[in-house]
Order: sequence, then structure tokens, then C-alpha cells
Amino acid sequence: MKRNIFLTLGAAVLMTACTEDFKDWAAPMSNETPDATSILYDGTNIEITPEASTIDFASIPEGQENIKVCSVKAPTALSGVTKGIDYIVLDDVITYELVNDGEMHIIDLENYVTTIYGRRPVERTVSAYVYTSYSNSKTTTRCSSEVFTLKVKPKAPIIEQAYYLTGNINGWDNTNTDYKLTNDGSDPYDNPTFTLRIPAPEDGGNVEFKMTPESGLGGDWSGCLSAGAEEGKFAYNNAGGNLTINAVPGAKFYDLKFEMLDQTWSYTAISFSDYIYLACDFNGWSTEASPLIHLGDGLYEGFYYIQEADESSTWGFKFVIDGSWSGGDHTKATSGTYELGGGGNLNCPTGFYQVKVNQAEATWTLTEVSSISLIGSAVNGDSNWGTDADMTFSTTEKCWIYEGPLTAGEFKFRMNHDWSISWGGTGMDNLTNANGANLQMAAAGNYKVTFKPNCNGQGVYTVTPAN
Repeated sequence: MKRNIFLTLGAAVLMTACTEDFKDWAAPMSNETPDATSILYDGTNIEITPEASTIDFASIPEGQENIKVCSVKAPTALSGVTKGIDYIVLDDVITYELVNDGEMHIIDLENYVTTIYGRRPVERTVSAYVYTSYSNSKTTTRCSSEVFTLKVKPKAPIIEQAYYLTGNINGWDNTNTDYKLTNDGSDPYDNPTFTLRIPAPEDGGNVEFKMTPESGLGGDWSGCLSAGAEEGKFAYNNAGGNLTINAVPGAKFYDLKFEMLDQTWSYTAISFSDYIYLACDFNGWSTEASPLIHLGDGLYEGFYYIQEADESSTWGFKFVIDGSWSGGDHTKATSGTYELGGGGNLNCPTGFYQVKVNQAEATWTLTEVSSISLIGSAVNGDSNWGTDADMTFSTTEKCWIYEGPLTAGEFKFRMNHDWSISWGGTGMDNLTNANGANLQMAAAGNYKVTFKPNCNGQGVYTVTPAN
């Protein structure tokens, strides 16, 4: 028989041995005065003596399977009557089978308390009552105890809201708060995953450190997280030596992750590849179609069209970094953070954007591209380069388009009628927005000009005669 049974199922289990006389015991706390055919036991209620001391899971010996929660004195069954199994109901929520004399399986009680009340190691009060059944060949009667309380304390370490790295990268300064290890700001017992990104040492050496709890800043080392006895484990209360990150050649940063309840930790070396990629519905969620080029120090940039996500679509976007998909908060925004390997689609208002990613800080920003235009002496013969010929973005052709007259001369493309971002170059498929050369228009005429900015060094444009 399964040990945990919801109340709505508990009655059904008991009824399998009942006749049509079986009653609905949805309110098991009352014991009705039995009639002559249902007097099956000597007495009225089950007598309970709850455990007087708090059940502290941290003090239970390893390997122990059951725990005493109460002593049960049930009425004596009369001749020809069979007494059933004892059950305990916690908080009118869930039912478990008692074993031996008032014992519960430890795993059942611990799972219930941590699920309902959380893992924080403070005393919890759980209401309970016990019931059993008595049966003969004609009927079944249920007998319940009065409500009593259990005092239970979950097993978990004391987890603070934040820890700070103290090690050779900050001179072992116990007051330094440059490197903060934390979760998302929620209860650490609900989200015990703590993360931190730190720079790799410039000399390429190892990182040795401990993690100082917020309460220990200023000289108290007693609560530090330190090395555990096994690889990948850490110890609370400064019980071990230094934690060590073994240097990875080429690493620019290290991402640290601590699982505070499992007492495990790991690190991942971060180096900057030449490109990362924007994946979205507009490019078929391609992992290579929309590159963002590395500008240095973990900064990436590209220029792309993104559609706003809604509840019924797969729009929005993600970044693909070293083969890993990055997601995050689905909230519509033009800036935010991302998380490698998880999260939902990132989201923004539909539009064409200058997309920037700071891989060092795991952040992204979007700047709206409200216009891209041609400018130069090829536009209306303006030798002063003071006239913009605006282009229109086509979601069908997936590029910016200008159709109209041009004269022989020079031109460039620029963003938002401003010279802070402009494109030029010496070819038609490698335009740069880093001070590229002027583009050439050989002869006057009506033309269709298309332009895809893409990323620095990969801008593409075409010029064809227009009708």
C-alpha cells in the first residue's frame, strides 16, 4: 500500500473492504455514537501522546528509516472484529500510514515539511490526527483521535543571502565586496543556486579563495565556505582549506556556481570567441545566420530585425554563445540579462535594432534603428553630404531598400541620420561601420539599392537599375 494518500483517496482505500453501510467520513474528527450493529470496539476515541521534543532532522542518525511521532492507544476491538492500519493526517492535507507504534517513515515526514514549509532550519508546527478502522462481516467503523501538534525542524545549513569572495585576486581582504555570490534575491532555501562571475588573473595563474558570508565581513572567518573533503564539494563554517580554480589557458572570466543545499560547487572558464549569434523566428531560429562580432573585452554587436513575442507565438530571441542557447526573462524590454543554458525567450517590441551583448556581464541592450539612409554626393548631387535618402525595411526581402534616382558620385549608409554609426568599404559584401571608405556610384540613373548591415565587416549591399 502506498504510504502517502490524499484524504480524498484515503476514504476510497478504506471502503474497499466495506459494505453498502459504509459512511462518508469526510469529517473524520467526530466519532458518531454507533448503533447496535456498528459497536465494534471498546471505547470512544484513539488516545494520542505526541512526541514532546522537537523532531530535528539534523540530529537523526544516518541510515535511520523511521521516526517516532506519537504513541497510539487505540480502542480494543470486540470479538469477531478486525482492526485496520493506523493512519496519520497532517494539516488536513495528506495522509500517511503509521508503522510500528506511532512511527512515520522519515522520508515522508521530511518531504512533507520541506514541501509545505520550506527548507529553512527553523521549528515548524504541524497539526495532526490519527485514525483507524474496525470491521466485521457486516460493517466498518472509523475511529479518530483528537487533533495534536508536532514540532518539526528541517535539516539544512544556515544559508545567508550573499557571500563575498576573499582570495588572492583581492589580496585576501575580508572586507572587500567586489565579488558577490548570490542567487536572484529570493529566499535561498527556495533558490539555493548561487552564482558569480570573476575575472581570470592577468598572470594566468590559479585562483585560491574562500567565500565570506555577509555577516562575517570585516574579519570573521568562522562562517566561510571552504574546500570540502571531496572534489566539487564545499564545507560550511570554514571547515576546510582554500577553494581552488585551476587556471584554464585563454580564460578571460570564470563563472562560479554554488549549490548551497547540496554543498557542491563548480566553475566554467569563459573565453571570447570571434562571434556569437542572434537566433529568432525571423531568421528561422538559425544558430549562424545573424552573427554579432566581438569588438573586444567581451562586447559584441550586430544589426537585426526582431519580432515581439506573444503568448501564442515563438517570436522573441535568444543568443547562441559557444554552442549554448541563452534565455532569460520573457518580459518585453530593450535591455536585460541572459542566462546560458536556460530561461525563456528574450523579448522586445518588434523593430530593427543595434544589438549589443556584454558577455563579461551577461547583459544585452537594444538601440532602435528608426532609419537607415544613403547620404553623399550621389544623393541629389549634394557635394556637402547634407541630404539623406531614407530607406525602408522590407520584412519580405529582409533588408533595407531604397528605390529612386541617384547621381554619379560617392555615398555611405548611416543610421538614424547621424554619423555615429555609418557603413562604407571597398566591396559589396564586407561593409564596415568602423570608418569604412566611401562607396562609389558610377553613373546617374534610377536604382534599387538594398542593404543588410549584419555586423561589422559583413554588411552587404546591392545596386540594380530600377524601372
